[in-house]
Amino acid sequence: RDASICRRMQGQLEAAVHQQSEDLAKLRREVQREHDVQEMRLAAFQKELEHLEEGVKAEEMQRRVGMQEEALCREADMIEDSLRREASLRDEQLRLAAEKTEEAVRREAAAEQRALLRDADVREEAVQREAAAEQRALQREADVREEA
Repeated sequence: RDASICRRMQGQLEAAVHQQSEDLAKLRREVQREHDVQEMRLAAFQKELEHLEEGVKAEEMQRRVGMQEEALCREADMIEDSLRREASLRDEQLRLAAEKTEEAVRREAAAEQRALLRDADVREEAVQREAAAEQRALQREADVREEA
C-alpha cells in the first residue's frame, strides 16, 4: 500500500517535472523565434542603412538600429529573468510537494505499524487466555481423575 502511494506520488511528481521541462522548452523556442525575427529586422534595418544616403537619414537610421538593439537586449533580459523566476517557483513547488508526500507516507506507515502492533497484542492476549483456559480445564480433569 505504501509502495502504491509512493509510486502514484512519484508519477505525479515526474509528470509535473516533465510538464515544467516542456513549458521551459516552449518558452525557449518562443524566445529564440522572437530573437530570430528581431535579428531579421535588424538585418533589414542594417541593409536599408547601407543604401541610404549619407548624412541625417543615415544617422537617424543608425539611432533607430541602436534603439532596436537596446530594446531587444532589454526584452531578452526580461524574458530570461521571467523564465528563471518561473523555474525557481516550480522547483520550490515540486520540493514542497515531495516533502508533503514523504511526510504523508511516513505518517501512514507509522499508523499501519501501530495498528499491526495492536492487532498482534490482541491476538497474543487471546492466545494467552485460551492457553490459561485449557490449562485450567486440564487441571480440573486431573483433579477429577485423582478424586476417582
